[in-house]
Amino acid sequence: MAGWFKQSRQISTAFKDWFHDTPLRIGGWIMWLIAFMAGLVAVAIWFQQHFPPWYVWMGFAAVVFGSIMGSFIPYYRRSKTTIELFFNSDTCILRSPIYSENARGESEYTYQDNVVYMVGIKSTNSKQVENIEVKLKKIEPDVLHCGELVLNPRGITKGSLSTFTINRDDTKYVEVIEWYEPLSEAGIHSYENYNVRVRTIETNIPEGNYVFTLLATGNNVPRCEKQFQVTINNKSGIVFEEIT
Repeated sequence: MAGWFKQSRQISTAFKDWFHDTPLRIGGWIMWLIAFMAGLVAVAIWFQQHFPPWYVWMGFAAVVFGSIMGSFIPYYRRSKTTIELFFNSDTCILRSPIYSENARGESEYTYQDNVVYMVGIKSTNSKQVENIEVKLKKIEPDVLHCGELVLNPRGITKGSLSTFTINRDDTKYVEVIEWYEPLSEAGIHSYENYNVRVRTIETNIPEGNYVFTLLATGNNVPRCEKQFQVTINNKSGIVFEEIT
């Protein structure tokens, strides 16, 4: 039963990915399909003079079904390798202690931290996946009004690309939101702001309850979309939880 469920889920994932990418969504391709079907009908009418009608329509159905399956099968094959976003409080929370200098010039811990909340990303079947990028697709309610935001891979050097590779049995982390304890502020770790400055984005988020939808993409794998519950309190900080 578990194996059947897993295979059904893979087929469903592949179909959703195929439907999202297929050019049939474009009006021009729909018109081409209508013209193609009209041409087949015209040929069928001519062939009906020589063959029984059900032969012709079976052939017509086989051509259309074969065209669809020829497009769908590559998506099913790539669904065998998938990427997964997850949150684990033991590995996905990074605390950076804040120090200041005392009168003697010594560094002292201020008992305040900057706390970064990250999501982990891994390949579900231990295969290498290249060109991975993680975006904050949307925030509900939408307090930033800035559309999709590319998020910072952990440890990226300034000016580097936002994409990365997951090797076999490897896990990478992407920074999502940081709690600036001294200022009691929460801010998104936007790649656009930190690395390339293509646009100026106000990423500080006011106190409240939010649902973050994250989207991960990579070469030859289906998209991975996951939601996280984020609660921001000006006194106690951030609560970050995965929505199952």
